[in-house]
Amino acid sequence: MKRLELHACPVRDCRGKRQRWEAVCGTCWPLLPFDKRKAILDARKARARHLEASASIDAVAWLNEHRPADLAAKIMGERDAGAAEPP
Repeated sequence: MKRLELHACPVRDCRGKRQRWEAVCGTCWPLLPFDKRKAILDARKARARHLEASASIDAVAWLNEHRPADLAAKIMGERDAGAAEPP
């Protein structure tokens, strides 16, 4: 039997691991809105690999744009958490 190989989660700054067939790790999955998760699951159920890949890319992009660290910094009034230090 082939050993399951874990891959890094594609979400920026996430150190989670995922199975090859998973879009994101188990920590990032619940952070996705329902419609993003449903699009991935519906495409997988229909065995439409191209749609599943597209939905997965869209989900990762959404998570990268809505990172919890950035949202917390915004709420606390700090400057952008992803911004570079000024010279």
